[in-house]
Amino acid sequence: MKHFIVYDSDGVILRSGYCSDDLFEYQRESDELIMEGEAKPGKHKVLDGEVVEVEEVIDKEREFNIAFYELIDKRNATLKETDWTQMPDSPLPVSEKQKWAEYRQDLRDYGNNLANVRVREAKYLREITFPRTPKNKNAEVTTIDEN
Repeated sequence: MKHFIVYDSDGVILRSGYCSDDLFEYQRESDELIMEGEAKPGKHKVLDGEVVEVEEVIDKEREFNIAFYELIDKRNATLKETDWTQMPDSPLPVSEKQKWAEYRQDLRDYGNNLANVRVREAKYLREITFPRTPKNKNAEVTTIDEN
């Protein structure tokens, strides 16, 4: 006999129980996922292949959202601070203006990269390198705060 957990693509547990080994795969519908283990619908959720309590999932999602929006706010503030580099009356030479335009595009791409993080954990957001300003382009930057 095997304990089974049937869940959807969001990790929501639909049902659980136990069955004979040969009937294990028949416990799920075609659009559902199944794993061996014990869990209670409403109390647990499947996250990254592990059964966790729903409260833990909520805490991780909250932590992710806080980190995500902090980084997006930093990106948006940096874009605003560098708007002057793209104005027609900017004192920058054309070559410098182009470097700043590329940097600003890197900032926009950075936001898209954050939004595309699949594993919704804050630590994965921090691994995406914040773009370097043209004046620091060759410096080795490892965190957002060192830029």
